[in-house]
Amino acid sequence: PERTPADDRPDRASPAPGRKPGAAPSAPAAEKEALPVAIASIQPAGLAYDAVSRRFIVGDRRENKLVVFDDVFKRATNMVGAGSAGFFALSGIEIDHRRGDLWITKSAADRGAPLHKLQLVSGRVLFEIPVPADFGPTALVDAAVLGDGEVLLLDAEGRRILGLLPAARSFKRAATVDVEGATSLASNGGSIVYVAHRHGVLRIDLSTRKS
Repeated sequence: PERTPADDRPDRASPAPGRKPGAAPSAPAAEKEALPVAIASIQPAGLAYDAVSRRFIVGDRRENKLVVFDDVFKRATNMVGAGSAGFFALSGIEIDHRRGDLWITKSAADRGAPLHKLQLVSGRVLFEIPVPADFGPTALVDAAVLGDGEVLLLDAEGRRILGLLPAARSFKRAATVDVEGATSLASNGGSIVYVAHRHGVLRIDLSTRKS
């Protein structure tokens, strides 16, 4: 229904017993308690939000699993774990909203830095691809997706951004990140990306490779 001027008038009805005029009603107890308990039990390693299903997806570094927080029913459930997906040392999560893909980064000194592609709806693993050994020491800490589907990977160890072309399943060096303590990566969908690091935020133009 259309919004009318009456919708904007203050409510002149008497307040509920025990509540002061103008005070907001208390939230249901379930909304107050369900999520904090679930959040307190995990060690976060990446966060993504799916606006279509209204779900937050969080990586649990302690148990190497993905946990889904439902924004509608206010409940937490396990999406996929180490046993079925082969996860270890989870480090980042990114959603490709256009294609319905979920990208997961992992990094461990003794096991390399592979990238997982999952189906967003079901959590089913579609494929896993490791960063080639000839790229040298790599520590993937975050990911971002461009409009054309290319996946960008922030490599804190190599101080660079790697690009993955999913169709060819091949990596390339997209840009240099000459800062210490790089932690996260964000993209505007085009040629501009932002890298958060220990001392601030770096803006990089991928088309010119200038920062």
